[in-house]
Amino acid sequence: MIRNVLFFQESISPDDGGVPRVTNVLSRQLESRGYRCFFVFSSADNSDYDAPAKLSIDVHDPATAQRIIEFIRSQDIDILICQNAYHNVFIAAFKQIRVSFPQLPFVCFLHASPTYWKAVHRPVREMFQYKFWIHTVKNIGKTLLFPIRNPYVSSYRSLYNISDKFVLLSESFKKPFRDICGIVSDRDKLLVIPNPLSFDVFVTPGDIKAKEKIVLIVSRLDEDQKRLSQALRAWWEVGRRKVNDWKLIIVGSGPDEGYYREYVRRKRMSNVIFAGQQRSVSGFYERSSIFLMTSVWEGLPMSLLEAQQHGVVPVVYDSFSAIHDVVTDGQTGRLIKNGDIGAFALAVERLMEDDEGRARMATQAVEASRRFRLSGIVDEWEKLIMAV
Repeated sequence: MIRNVLFFQESISPDDGGVPRVTNVLSRQLESRGYRCFFVFSSADNSDYDAPAKLSIDVHDPATAQRIIEFIRSQDIDILICQNAYHNVFIAAFKQIRVSFPQLPFVCFLHASPTYWKAVHRPVREMFQYKFWIHTVKNIGKTLLFPIRNPYVSSYRSLYNISDKFVLLSESFKKPFRDICGIVSDRDKLLVIPNPLSFDVFVTPGDIKAKEKIVLIVSRLDEDQKRLSQALRAWWEVGRRKVNDWKLIIVGSGPDEGYYREYVRRKRMSNVIFAGQQRSVSGFYERSSIFLMTSVWEGLPMSLLEAQQHGVVPVVYDSFSAIHDVVTDGQTGRLIKNGDIGAFALAVERLMEDDEGRARMATQAVEASRRFRLSGIVDEWEKLIMAV
C-alpha cells in the first residue's frame, strides 16, 4: 500500500502562490489520512515541515539527481508527484530516477493553462513603458521562433512521456494539451483534478449582508502574469466617474510593487491600500464585497475559488478556459472580454451600485464553490494515488 508521498516543486512556502498552497493544504489532509509526505524543492522553504521530510536542492549542482535518488531510497518513498517542477534540472533528474526506481509510480500535475505561453500581454503603457516594448518583442519572438523550437512544448512532452499519469486542472485543458503535444490516444493517462479550497468554512447570507465597501485583490505583484496595471487603471476609471466611499485593498507582494505604488501616488488615488504579504487572508475575504482578477493567464486560481467561497463577487478577465469552470457571467460573478479595461471598470462600478444584485451573485458564488471543497478533492487525489 502506498504511504510515503514525495512532492517535487520549486517553492514549498505557502506564501509563494497557488501551487505551494495547494501542496500544503493537500499534504496536511493526506497526513491526516495516514500518509507521510516529503518534499524536494529548489527555492523557498517552509519551516512548518520537519527537516527530515524535505530536501533542498541547488539546480546548478551536478550531483542533484544523485542526492534525490539517495533521499528517495532513505525515506522509502512509494510515489513521486511533480507539482509544476519543470526546470530542465528537474526533468533530467526525473529521467535518472525512473531508471533507478522503475517500479515507483510517477504523477505529473500541470498547474496552468497548457497554452499559457501563447498569451499576449500589453501592460498599461503609462505604468510600464519599458515592459510594453519588452512584451511586444517577446510576442514577435514567440511567433517567429516557437514553430521551430518551443521549450514549453518540449517540457510537456518530456514529462508526459516520463509519467504514469498526467493531471490537468480542467476538462477544457485536455484538447489543447493533446493538440500541442501531438497525443493521439492517452489511454486514460491524461486526467483532471481541480484545485481545492483552502478553507472549510462557507459564509452565510448574514455574513454577506455584513460585508463592507471593499474591493479586493489577492495576488503576487508581478505584472508579467497578474497584469495588475489593468486593474489599477480600471479602478482609476471608476474613481473618475463616481465619487464613492469604497476602497481597493491589494494583498500580496512581488517584484512590481514599486511601479504599482508609484502609479497610485501619481494618480492621487487615496482609496487604494497596499496590505503587503499576509500569512492569513481569510479576514480580507470576510470583509470584502468584490474581487478583481486581470491575469494574462491562470490555471485554476486558488484566490478566485477562495473569494467565491467567502461570497466576494469576482470581476475577472475571460483570459483562460478554466475560468468558465468557476464563474458564470451574471450569476456567480462577471466575466469581461480579455483586455477591455473600460468594460471591466463599468462592471465594477455597476456592482458597487447594485447591493441587491451583488448579494444575489455572492450567494450563488458560495454555492458554486462547494464543488471544490477540500474533502472531495482529497478523495480524488487518494483514488489517483491508489490507482497508479
